Amino acid sequence: MEKIIINEETLREEQVDKINIKVRALLILKKQILVSNYGGVVMLPGGKVDKGESNKQGLIRELHEETGIMYNEDELKDLFLLDYYQSNYPTRENTILNRLCKTYFYYGTFKGIDDINKKMTEKEKKDNFFLRLVDIDDINNNLCDESNPRSEFFNREITEAIKVYKKLLR
Repeated sequence: MEKIIINEETLREEQVDKINIKVRALLILKKQILVSNYGGVVMLPGGKVDKGESNKQGLIRELHEETGIMYNEDELKDLFLLDYYQSNYPTRENTILNRLCKTYFYYGTFKGIDDINKKMTEKEKKDNFFLRLVDIDDINNNLCDESNPRSEFFNREITEAIKVYKKLLR
């Protein structure tokens, strides 16, 4: 799996307060991709890997919770690993920290949404979590504005994932 490092503030390991391991999927239908909007931030579907899960198992669980659809491991192909050093990251808890977010990206075919089998948390419901398909070539017009300080980090992740995916298609 290709690894990309973003460290614009040149954070050193000892300056990192927290390391997060995440998984995200670029789910494609023709020239569209699935994005979620969670708390006013646009991101690719996915989330944290639970203890004891492989990255793909965590992603399959997250996709089932968010879309209601089950994916198999062979339906999700490796895309890249992003080591994203985030200086002064504003958390949901209104604290600021330096973090390293190690996100494993995969890609596959969008298989739909089954609202009956979605398993949204109370927090997701409260924060108006929703999914939608957007044109992959018009992603910049579908990203959140910078009024949410966390948006810039997730916008960068999506942009990087699309860039790597398009490079793969060449």
